[in-house]
Amino acid sequence: MTTINDIRDLAQILQDRPDWLATIRSLVLVEEVLNLPQQLARFAETTEERFRLMQEQSDRFAETTEERFRLMQEQSDRFAETTEANFRLMQEQLDRFVKTTEANFRLVHQQMDRLEGRAGNFEGAAYERRVRSRVLLRLEQVLGMESPTIVFHQEGLVAPELNRIFRQARQSGVVRPDEIADLQETDIIFTDQAGGSHAVVEVSITADNDDIMRAERRARVMGLASGAPAQAVVATAHLHGPQQSLANDRGVTTLVFPNR
Repeated sequence: MTTINDIRDLAQILQDRPDWLATIRSLVLVEEVLNLPQQLARFAETTEERFRLMQEQSDRFAETTEERFRLMQEQSDRFAETTEANFRLMQEQLDRFVKTTEANFRLVHQQMDRLEGRAGNFEGAAYERRVRSRVLLRLEQVLGMESPTIVFHQEGLVAPELNRIFRQARQSGVVRPDEIADLQETDIIFTDQAGGSHAVVEVSITADNDDIMRAERRARVMGLASGAPAQAVVATAHLHGPQQSLANDRGVTTLVFPNR
């Protein structure tokens, strides 16, 4: 019989004695099987602990991620609020700037209009002074007035006889006071001392439809107030075709004098 001195001797014997190997295998396997529940329990505990740790790490990661997202959302909201407030402020400043600019432009335009109006008035007044005597001569030729005389102009002349006509017309009610006031805004009124007729003259460097209609309206009032013929006249430096046609249709005499 072989003496067992080390593991190799045991291995050799077990090779030589399969029945011994089977017996030993059954003993060893039974012990391993008996130990299996404990091993499985330890494995389960270890696995559960690992899962718990992993869950805690996952929860901490989720909490950290959620907190970071919340902070990012708060920063985004603050940025949006700040941006909106800045935009609102810029819009208000822009609106104020636009309103101020528009107001300044309106003021400049008004001042320019007043300057242009004054310049136009000065030029118109100068033109009116230059053409008075020329209108006087033309009335003799065109209207056949024998001795026309200026009885009214806007630089302060109102002849006594014209004042008498206005006063009697108001008292008799032949014309309304507002019609007399409108007639007194005309540029020049001529009276033929020989024939008693009148010429109501609107003076304009460039005649327009309003000049023609005003001359007609004021001449009609002058005729009613005086009880004598009154001719509507427009004296101008520039007379275009449509205005000439309108004057012809309304019975308004047009006289053209160069502005020089």
